[in-house]
Amino acid sequence: MTSYTCNYTDSMSTATGTTVHGDHFIPGRVSWPDLMRMNVKLVDKSLAIERVLESGYYIMVALAPPGSGKSTFLSMLAEYLALYSKVPRETRLGYFGKYDLYTKRRGFFDEHFAKYPVIHLDFSPQTIEDASMRLRESVHDATSHIVDHLLASLKIPADEGHIGLYPTASARRRAIEHVADLFGRLKSDSAYLHTANIFMENLLATLHMCRGGNKSVVLIDELEKPIAYLQCLSDIPQGVRRGIISIYNTFYTSVFMVSCDLSTDCN
Repeated sequence: MTSYTCNYTDSMSTATGTTVHGDHFIPGRVSWPDLMRMNVKLVDKSLAIERVLESGYYIMVALAPPGSGKSTFLSMLAEYLALYSKVPRETRLGYFGKYDLYTKRRGFFDEHFAKYPVIHLDFSPQTIEDASMRLRESVHDATSHIVDHLLASLKIPADEGHIGLYPTASARRRAIEHVADLFGRLKSDSAYLHTANIFMENLLATLHMCRGGNKSVVLIDELEKPIAYLQCLSDIPQGVRRGIISIYNTFYTSVFMVSCDLSTDCN
């Protein structure tokens, strides 16, 4: 497993020109599909997607000052890769139609567009007290459409659907129903992140097996914020502290597949 830390600003400047789309600016943090729908001015950074996917790294961490466009780029990357999205495929294709990745790298664009399950998480809590709840809600919101598609696939014969590569239909059904059951508990399990941890492990394993070993993509915005709170604030309740460390350890071991225990550093 290889990880890589990149300087986002340098990567963007070498991967983009001066093409600007849209006709006005707006302040604040808005998703890329919403910016496209409102025709907001955006510098075309789409060729950086090729740099990311061609890098050969399984883990990439983007570093840059606030306001440099990391969240917008992550949102654009999610909509480009996502097999299942709340934004229809044809709508996304229309958004990308004027972007450099589509017009100048059409072969690459078609190879990866809308091909992978994408889990796009936002780890930014308003306060440290709501961090555990915010992380759990982020997992729920980012995976609801994937669970819907998994459940819908149970109604399609195994040899006809996008999903159906399990050894047996019964094994596929059991795995998907177990994921759906865990997903249903996320909204009610407000005190702990244990359900979210188990759910993520089972969802990724089910996607991996149902799709014949093809990869899934996990994108995390504001990854460092909850951990930064733990490092900077000494009066955080132990229950909150343990909950945050728990989900980070799960992501490092089950999602990032890196052996790591944050308890020593963050307690």
